[in-house]
Amino acid sequence: MPTLESVSAARSLSLQFNQLIPATSAEVFNAWTNPDLLKVWFAPGNMTVPNVARELRTSGAYRIEMQGTIAVHNGAESLRNEDPVVVARGVYTRLVPGHQIAYTWAGSWNPTEESHVTVRLLEEPAGTRLTLDHEGFHSEQSLQVHRSGWQSSLAKLQELFSRN
Repeated sequence: MPTLESVSAARSLSLQFNQLIPATSAEVFNAWTNPDLLKVWFAPGNMTVPNVARELRTSGAYRIEMQGTIAVHNGAESLRNEDPVVVARGVYTRLVPGHQIAYTWAGSWNPTEESHVTVRLLEEPAGTRLTLDHEGFHSEQSLQVHRSGWQSSLAKLQELFSRN
């Protein structure tokens, strides 16, 4: 599990994660943009990523399929998603190789909600400081589901570089 230096939920229904990854910023950026590497770490829990499609450019679209069973919250209602594939999709709003990735985020499990993710990378002597901001949740329940998902996925990202 990654060291999460801070995880906060602001009044504007947003999350922030901070962690040190034992890799260069170029390697971490590659893990966020290379479909083969995204398949290794991106889905939460025991879910897998069978397919990633993306146009890696500002205004380019992406689509990430995650497979498996996961509990999701849709508004105030909690349900079990038995659909074997859920999809996250959006558009890249900013790409600065080795430094920043920003994109819109919409999940098939909550199709009326579109939020925004910004990942900033800063090299330090011991690795790369990753700061992830996810903003624009429509409900506290959605925020909590994403908190859990990001914690799990970022733990997998940490593990990807810790085992090398």
